[in-house]
Amino acid sequence: MAVVGDDGKVSLEDAKTPMTIKHLLTHTSGLSYGAEDAVKAAYTKHKVNSGARREVTLEEFAQRAAQVPLLCEPGTEWHYGISMDILGRVVEVASGQIFGDFVEDRILEPLGMHDSGFSVPEKDHARFASNYGPSDDGGMRLIDDAQDSPYHAEPSMHSGGGGMVGTASDYMRFAQMLLNGGELDGVR
Repeated sequence: MAVVGDDGKVSLEDAKTPMTIKHLLTHTSGLSYGAEDAVKAAYTKHKVNSGARREVTLEEFAQRAAQVPLLCEPGTEWHYGISMDILGRVVEVASGQIFGDFVEDRILEPLGMHDSGFSVPEKDHARFASNYGPSDDGGMRLIDDAQDSPYHAEPSMHSGGGGMVGTASDYMRFAQMLLNGGELDGVR
């Protein structure tokens, strides 16, 4: 179902265009984060939110997302949202692996990114830094305390859209692979 109504009135219609992987990759799927008034109640009702990443599997998250209306017809508008999470589920179905295992086997291990993943192993807790962001008064505020971070535990959902943690050197290896057109140290 797609939401229609630029006039401020919300109504549901069957989508005229099926959602494709291209729509998911380009954030033109019609999926959002559910902050928009037109779909907010449905996202809340079906618990399609960032908090779900620690509550359900990626399969369960995708099933929840399938219950919410699209913000727009697929392919017609760009909206940042859960498209990458749904792509993670597509990878699970196509590969037969949990998304986190796929990422480990096909990206992290071949690139030698040994300090990246969806959680921080206990042996590395002392190396894990707290995360800070800007505060309203121009200073900095603590966003994620390294001492009691949710990254200490493996999440139930390996998100395609976010939730990984790693070192700057691992990220540099990933970025260099991209700059090299998909190859690093002889590995494609």
